[in-house]
Amino acid sequence: MTYNLASVDLIKNLLNKIFEEYREIPSQKILYGLIKNELNKIDKNIKISPKRLRIIAIKDMKIKVNIEYKEIDKSSENLKKCPICNSELKDIYNYTLDGNKVYVGKKCEVCQYWTGIKLRLPKRYTFYRWSIWNIEE
Repeated sequence: MTYNLASVDLIKNLLNKIFEEYREIPSQKILYGLIKNELNKIDKNIKISPKRLRIIAIKDMKIKVNIEYKEIDKSSENLKKCPICNSELKDIYNYTLDGNKVYVGKKCEVCQYWTGIKLRLPKRYTFYRWSIWNIEE
């Protein structure tokens, strides 16, 4: 069976349509289900992954996302890509009183994800219609 990847423009249009109806979507799974239903109305062979949908929503649409995290007992030093938007992570360092540079975590400059020495991973996403956060527009 062949399938087509959904274009970014199509997903952006569908996200706009969904967020006209919903102010808040309480999980990535629900958002994916809503988008999948809309895609099936257009063509059952158009596909998108939940991760790609999230990245388009955050990076391209700049949809407000509230994220709950869990901290696991693993070092964050080997983490290279942001677990939320897949962008490069920057190391965060601090200096001790005697001038030594010490690793304290990582941060993403695209979506504002950060983690300390212990790895902090996203547990639940809540997506919000942008207009409720940006009153001036």
